[in-house]
Amino acid sequence: MATLRRIEAAARQEHLRQQAAYELYWRNRIFIALRKQKRPLLQSIKANGLLSAYVGVNLLIKPDEVQKVLTRLYEGIVPVEAEKAYQQYLQQKAGFGYSQSWMDGLKEWLNSFLYDMITRITDTTKKLILDIIAKGIEAGDSYDDIINQIAATGFDRTRAATIARTETNRAMGWAKYDAIGRLPYPADVVWIAARDKRTRGAEGDDKADHFHMMGQKVAYMQPFTDPRSGAQLLFPGDVSMGAGVKDTVNCRCTIASRRRT
Repeated sequence: MATLRRIEAAARQEHLRQQAAYELYWRNRIFIALRKQKRPLLQSIKANGLLSAYVGVNLLIKPDEVQKVLTRLYEGIVPVEAEKAYQQYLQQKAGFGYSQSWMDGLKEWLNSFLYDMITRITDTTKKLILDIIAKGIEAGDSYDDIINQIAATGFDRTRAATIARTETNRAMGWAKYDAIGRLPYPADVVWIAARDKRTRGAEGDDKADHFHMMGQKVAYMQPFTDPRSGAQLLFPGDVSMGAGVKDTVNCRCTIASRRRT
């Protein structure tokens, strides 16, 4: 058991290192996509006034730019991480052949869930913009001040970092989970929490608790259960069973495979 714990601790550290690298690579690309997403609405507001935003927000804030970059994110991460995990589970040297089967599985998963994720991101963008306008008008801010708040780079950089962290971890989680399902022997899945003060549940007032999910073991295709929120997830970041933002956004947890004996 001590050896197993050491292996899983090493897996946690490797996951955090790799996820941070992916996050660093993708967050600026997501930032650029968010800026492009807002550009048509900003042009409309400057030409037609602030009130045009209430009509234009649904017409001009479109998911296309974000969808493009997140599709590339998943297509770039999943095949690499799935094959790497599969070979590690089998204790073989990784071949990195990027099998077409990984891509086929990914496309099926993206068709099921990517649209909903992109819709939530886009809806959040719309809500944040309308909130800025409403609060600015209430506070008596000038027209230019409100536009500058909407256009502020910090507004997008913070969101880009959150989206990058969430989606790279979700991509890695799906890849590892899919790899476990392809193993030639029955396997259980173990939750490995990031296990630091940033982990959900490390603080008593957190709405979810991933900290104490550490070591929770389930059969493949059976969900993990968050002991505080009650959310069910097949892997960290999973939304297929209805888990919400309090259990998925900014998650850095991972999973491991244990051969069933």
